[in-house]
Amino acid sequence: MLKIYGVKVSYFTGKMEAYLRMKEIPFRYCSITMTQFEKTFPKILGAQQIPVIELDDGQFITDTSPMIDWFEDKYSEQLILPSNAAMAFFARLIEDYADEYLWRSAMHYRWSYRESGDLLCR
Repeated sequence: MLKIYGVKVSYFTGKMEAYLRMKEIPFRYCSITMTQFEKTFPKILGAQQIPVIELDDGQFITDTSPMIDWFEDKYSEQLILPSNAAMAFFARLIEDYADEYLWRSAMHYRWSYRESGDLLCR
């Protein structure tokens, strides 16, 4: 079974979990702290990105957009991208915009207000 290593408040961990659930790909979530992550995964991956997925064969993959592409190739019976090339382009454009720019506003709303910060720090 796949293992996904991440932290529950991670924007990108949530993205990957949602994708795996939508595709009904079985996985086990392995919650780790940032300290645990920093001691383990940069040595294995040569990068510091969350989440990390450990495949059944022991290989590790990271970076949500390429991971989704990999799973789309492997589990192609129900693709998430439109078959129309123009629509697929716009779907990827929106995903890239969300990944590269919208996470900033998500972090603002998560941490800038005391009630949100208190809730997420428990």
